[in-house]
Amino acid sequence: MADSNPMRTPLPAGAETHLIAHTGEASSDEIKYYQKIIGSLLYVQIGMHLDISFAVTCLLQYASNPSPQHLCLAKYILSYLKGTADLRIWYDGMWGDRLHGYSDSSLGDQLDDYHSMSGYIYLLADGAISWTSRKQKTVAQSTTEVEYMVLAEASNQAVWYCSYLTELSYETLDSIPLHGNNKGTVDLALNPMTGRRSKHIPIKHHAIHKYVEDGVIDLVRTPLEDMLVDRMTKSLAYVRLRDLATGLELSNQALS
Repeated sequence: MADSNPMRTPLPAGAETHLIAHTGEASSDEIKYYQKIIGSLLYVQIGMHLDISFAVTCLLQYASNPSPQHLCLAKYILSYLKGTADLRIWYDGMWGDRLHGYSDSSLGDQLDDYHSMSGYIYLLADGAISWTSRKQKTVAQSTTEVEYMVLAEASNQAVWYCSYLTELSYETLDSIPLHGNNKGTVDLALNPMTGRRSKHIPIKHHAIHKYVEDGVIDLVRTPLEDMLVDRMTKSLAYVRLRDLATGLELSNQALS
């Protein structure tokens, strides 16, 4: 891809129409070639480029039988990386903000099976330290349910971080702020009353209520425009992508 034109977003507009299972059958060479690209993208995404997490997660699910369109989208991500090779995550050391997280999900946007994409990000010293973007295992029946499940998963990560940072003698807050933008989800976590709209949610997800009750997690309802994890659950336009990158301290500022 050395001669390709650099792209400004990980996926092009309208890419969702191609994020469906391939009805044909790819050759073994095509499958190996596609898997090699996706494997390399996974390495980059896990190591630093959280901005391609959603795109790579979407394309990964077709690794066993990719279509020509899937391969084109994988190469599109490579062209995006070519134009953003100088991006870095910057940390503000001891003067930066303490540990805090963002959790978000999009409802039933996968055309194949209507499973939702969810993700969360944790920041420390003003920079992202961990991130995840994945398809949920079950089909959610409401925005409250889908957001509640990823919020619970993110809270488990926060509890682990609290223990880990304590072992490193790093001073943590009395409670870890965890940002979500769904009022119903926050209300359910604070008061998990079982009703007809929530009784089907697995009990394991209600662990977040105990974390809040014990003061480990502090849930913060945050407007959508301030949700830094938005890029982990959907494909975004360039302007929105750029704004979120700034909030995550993902930039190409010169070394001082």
